[in-house]
Amino acid sequence: MDYRAGNQPMYEDNTQISSVWNAMDLAKGDLIERSKEYARLTVPSICPQDYAGNTEQEHANVLIGPRVINFLAHKLIGTMFPHDRPFFKVDLNPQVEFDLSKEVEQKVIDQQKVDIAARGMQVTKVAMSKLNMVKYRPMAIETAKHLIVTGNGTIRRLPDGTRIVYGVQDFGCFRGLNGEVYDIIVRDVSRLDGLPTDVIEHVKAHRVGAKDNDIVTLYSRWKRKDKKWEFTQAVDDTPMRTFAILADKDFPIIPLTWTLAKGEHYGRGLVEDNIAAFNAIDVSTTALLEMFGIAADIKFLVNPGSVIDIIELIKSKRGTYHYGNKDDISSPEIGRQKGQDMQVLASTIERMERSVSQAFLMSSGGVRDAERVTAEEIRFFAKEIESAFGGLYSTMSLVWQMHEAQWAMAQVDKSIPDVLEVKISTGMDALSQETALDSLRLSLSDLGLLNGVPEDVRSVLSATRIAKFLFMNRNLPFDQFTLTDAEIQQRASQQQQQQQALMQMQTQQNVQTEVAKGAAKG
Repeated sequence: MDYRAGNQPMYEDNTQISSVWNAMDLAKGDLIERSKEYARLTVPSICPQDYAGNTEQEHANVLIGPRVINFLAHKLIGTMFPHDRPFFKVDLNPQVEFDLSKEVEQKVIDQQKVDIAARGMQVTKVAMSKLNMVKYRPMAIETAKHLIVTGNGTIRRLPDGTRIVYGVQDFGCFRGLNGEVYDIIVRDVSRLDGLPTDVIEHVKAHRVGAKDNDIVTLYSRWKRKDKKWEFTQAVDDTPMRTFAILADKDFPIIPLTWTLAKGEHYGRGLVEDNIAAFNAIDVSTTALLEMFGIAADIKFLVNPGSVIDIIELIKSKRGTYHYGNKDDISSPEIGRQKGQDMQVLASTIERMERSVSQAFLMSSGGVRDAERVTAEEIRFFAKEIESAFGGLYSTMSLVWQMHEAQWAMAQVDKSIPDVLEVKISTGMDALSQETALDSLRLSLSDLGLLNGVPEDVRSVLSATRIAKFLFMNRNLPFDQFTLTDAEIQQRASQQQQQQQALMQMQTQQNVQTEVAKGAAKG
């Protein structure tokens, strides 16, 4: 059975969600086994060997594994979802802005954008407070770990606003030719009494002998139909009668991948790209530890013909005297002989760990875990992630951040006007806009250099033309920052009125002074 992207899965009975789940699980191939191995080498809890989680998970001898995973996860989330600033904003829709440009001046549009930004800041602030980044960030970091280790992770938003992270073992999906998910199932294993009340009542009504302490599996499925999502549920093989048709904005799932190859339903993680290094560290460290154990386990050889009483020697105190020859007891040179091999292994481990650190960006430093992270730091790390992982940051911004931004805004106002658009303020597009700010700062700084030009040269220069030249060469719209003729006339009129008012005040003061002098003489 072929389950590659673009091929319709071979099932027809939509009520048997468990059978659909099995088909999705089959499409994973050896992904689960590979993910378990990747997790063993790094963070075992991401994809545990024992799914029930009742036993201690097997750990590999790769000390750097958890460090690099935790580091990169914090770095990615610290860049995407900063502590002290919103990761999205509200702006004028580009199409609306283009249509307005045909009717009004750019300065009018700019003023509208300023007004929208001012109102949007308040709305964004409320939305961010509802999202509650203090609770959101730990979940986001956990999601990032899943993506780095297994290449897959799914976020589900519950009706109360909380989020659940599903690893590759707990969700299945089918993707179309464009890589978009059109069918997805998440599963929750729980006691029956731990499920929602309506689910419990439905199961007990349709399953003879159902008990509260029964361990059951709740399947939740969303399938794309006619540009909407059909939502159904089932407990084990007992289908739920309830279903809903959801619009895109109400779709509560964010299916994420680290990288997604064409024609595949599931992604691949960064650990897979560096699996050779992780395996080399594991094997070498295991061998080194065994050698250390051998070297530390000191054994003594006793001459069979010796008169030395071994038991008496063992029990004796230090510094006591015994009959025998000095050659009767000796120690094998096993540990010393292996010293060179241990040095080679240690050097190999160090080299591999350095390679892994570079691959996970540890050598460049991380995002400061501070209350305030500057926009420059966010921009630097975003560009670093983008260049190191081939467009990963742009993809995350498009899928992950945009979903969360739209959800957060919907909590404040479900009907965002068509003239408005939610934009990611920490995405690559926004960061490229920061470059325009840098260009403006440089242009203004260069204009300040005119003060150092000799007076005879400066007198024949046009500051306006120089400014226009600087702005043009840095791709800045010079006219956007200059006053219109009407604004110039208005400013001149205001200045004239101010001068007249000052002259009147000065005249009145002079009169009052003369009167005071006359009164003093009288």
